Formats: sequence, structure tokens, C-alpha cells
Amino acid sequence: MMSLGIFSSSASTSISVLTSDEGRLVHDIVKLSIKGVSKTPIHYDVFLNHRGKDIKKTFANQLYYRLRNYGLQVFYDQEELQKGNRINSEIENAIKVASIHIAIFSKGYAESEWCMDELALMVESESIIISAFHGVNPTKIWQNPVDGMNGVYAEALRKLKEEKTFDPETHQEKQRYNSNTLEIWEKALKEVTGRVGFELEKYDGDEGQLLDVIVREVKTKVKKDEAKLLTEPCQKNNPSSSERERYQVVGDPDSKGTRRRSSYERKRQFLLLIEDLLFHLKTYFWFFLYILVG
Repeated sequence: MMSLGIFSSSASTSISVLTSDEGRLVHDIVKLSIKGVSKTPIHYDVFLNHRGKDIKKTFANQLYYRLRNYGLQVFYDQEELQKGNRINSEIENAIKVASIHIAIFSKGYAESEWCMDELALMVESESIIISAFHGVNPTKIWQNPVDGMNGVYAEALRKLKEEKTFDPETHQEKQRYNSNTLEIWEKALKEVTGRVGFELEKYDGDEGQLLDVIVREVKTKVKKDEAKLLTEPCQKNNPSSSERERYQVVGDPDSKGTRRRSSYERKRQFLLLIEDLLFHLKTYFWFFLYILVG
């Protein structure tokens, strides 16, 4: 009968001797466990689609932390993808499982193949897409109504269509992006930018107000009871507070003074921390057990 004993003595750990068959069995179990832990899919409430070069360190970063402070799981790619790299499976999976997608359209958005790859997947997923226009006017991104010239997005797509790359097989230049890909990008971009969205211009350039309305919109649409509960203590403790004050987050640059978080919110953040800690401990446990049994 197989037995696996781990005893602590003088800060040392020992494992009971296993037969070769038992050892292989434990080895396979642990290996499968590690594989299962590392590939466990994570559910995201929100996926943030944005051009990192334009707004990652400013607007997108602030939006991420505001949503997180309300207990929402947010996928926010911390690193800007390098030219020539395609979006990875982690990003694709995050798009598929997220309940809400937020597309933040900035001036350089349409210059990024990754932004449009993500956008095409977002449209394909048929999940809710919330549009925000940061520094661009949706009525002018395709064609300027005054002079009839191409808008910034039309011009960006024109350049992508003309972009060339070297073909090592034929030793000649060829179109970098195939016509089918370009068509999918343009269709997705026109579809989503054609919908009603939130425009920074309509809030006189006040990013704080734009952040407020986006967070409110997410909270009304996301399928998560915990997120709705997070506002209740604030409403009870501050019944006369304005809508803007209720949605301010401690530490935001545009906050009017320091606001105390509700006890529920603090507990929620603590539980999220414990959840992450337990996940990592479980991963390390299986890893070290895998090393011990060979």
C-alpha cells in the first residue's frame, strides 16, 4: 500500500520510501496538478483595450485602479507588445471570458495592430463593449466634415494597407498585412466607433469626470453581485453626497480630500489578497512536491 509521509524534524523534511510504480504514480499526479494549476482559467469582469503608447501611464492606469477598488477583476496588459508580436493566448482567453470590454479610443489607436486584433476579438465575442474617446472626436476620426480630408483613423488604416515587409522566400517586398485581416480590422473599428460612447470633450477635458461615468456604466452592466454591494456602505454613510463624491477613490489625483473606504470594501480587498496568496501557496506546494518525488 502506498504511503507518503512528510515529517518535520530539526527543520528537515523526509519522504517515506515509495516503490518504483508508486513513485511514477505520484510523479504523474503532481505533474498533472502543476499543469492544472498553471493553466487554471481566470474569470475577468472587465477587459481594458487601449493604446499603451498614448494613455497607459495616465488614463488607462487610473481606470484600472478605480475598477479594482470596486472589487472587479480587470485584465490590464502591463507591458506594451513589441512590433512583430501577435497577441498571446492569455489575452485571447481574457477577452473571451470578460463580461465587459472597454475600448479607449485615442489618437494613435488605429496605428496599433494589437489594438485592432483585440477589438476584432471583442466584437466576435459578442460581449458588451463600452466605448470611450480620449483626445479624439468620433465624428472626425474617419473624415473631417469641414474639409473632407481623411480623419486620423482613416489615415492610419491607409498607411497600414501600404506597409511593406521583406519576403525571405521570394526576396521581394510584399504587403505586411493581408487584405482579409485589414478588412476585419476596419469593419470592427467602424462598428464600435460608430456606437454611442463617452467623449472626453463633452466633459471639458476633465479626465476625472470621464473616469466616473465609465465606472458607473461598468457597475450597472457587470454581472457581479459583489460589485453592486460595494456602493451600499458609501450611500448609507454619505446619503447627501453627490454622485461624483460616491465614486471617488482614495488616492486618485482628482479626489477632493482623502475619503475613508467602507468596511465592506476593505474586507473585499483583504479577501482578494488572501485568495491570491492561497493560489500561490498551492502552486509552490505542488512544485516542491514534484521536486521531492523526482
